[in-house]
Order: sequence, then structure tokens, then C-alpha cells
Amino acid sequence: MTPPPDALYRTIPLTKGLQAIVDAADYKRLASDKWRAQWNSNTRSFYAFRMRKYPDGKSRSEPMHRVILGLERGDPREGDHALHDTLDNRRFVDGKVNLRIATDQEQQYNKGKYRNNTSGFKGVFWHQKAQKWMAQIRANKEPIYLGLFLTKELAYAAYCEAAIEYHGEFACFEKLTK
Repeated sequence: MTPPPDALYRTIPLTKGLQAIVDAADYKRLASDKWRAQWNSNTRSFYAFRMRKYPDGKSRSEPMHRVILGLERGDPREGDHALHDTLDNRRFVDGKVNLRIATDQEQQYNKGKYRNNTSGFKGVFWHQKAQKWMAQIRANKEPIYLGLFLTKELAYAAYCEAAIEYHGEFACFEKLTK
């Protein structure tokens, strides 16, 4: 459903029956292009892309979030969806930063837990030898041991504290609800 003309955001139709959400201020310059939904198996989500012809005559795909952030081809920085909805390309959502420029390392900090995670919590693993839950975080591509804990919830609380310290605004974690 397209919001009324005075809304702060607009939707742009994509292939596969999907749509991208953009700020009203970005809508006019984006809406004239044909956008498509492209699945990313690493993030297990769709992104909005368009095809762009370059001076060398080749056409290449260009992600909507990079266009909005002004990241040209070859710029090593990345577009980061802070709130993890990869089809929501608004800069802010409900007063929170959503779309931002990040380094590759900052992008790694903002990832969720791995697919093979068995604890249910990012940064928490079962330590077989100690028969306890271990918390660990990565910073500057190096693992940092946070300790062994009796419960996975306690290990995750240690991870969350460390994520705030080491990852700052790019820390990615879920609040404990158990």
C-alpha cells in the first residue's frame, strides 16, 4: 500500500512482488528507475537493485542503499541497514538510525548470530570440556574470550556488555526476554 502524498516515506515496487521503502526526499530521484529484488544468501534477505550502464559500456547492478548513501562504485565503504530490514532504505525509522555508511569491520559487528548457532544467542557457545557456556566476541578481527558461565543467559549478558564496549553504535544484540 502506498502512503498518502504527505507521508514521510514512499514505496518503490520491485520484482517478485516486493517493495522497497524510501524517504520521501529520495523518492523522486529513485522512482524513475526500474528496481528489482535480489536475494542475498549470506544475509538471507532481499535487497533492491537497479542496472546501471557505466562509461566502459558494461552494465552492472547497483544496490539502492548505496545510491541513497552516495557510495560510488569502487568506494570500499558499505551501506549498513542498522535495523536489519534490507528493503527499508529510510535513513531513520522511529527516531533510530537505519541506513548508514560503515566499514567492512563495522558491518561484521552488526551481523546477527551464525546459522549454526546452537545456544540461540550471538557470541555464546557450549564449552564441552568445561561443561559451561562460553562467551566470546570479535574486535578488530581478533577473538576476545569473555569467560565461562553456568547459563547461556549469563554468558549472553557478558557478550552484550562487551558488544557495547567494543562495537559501539554497531553492536548487534537482542534484549534478554527470558
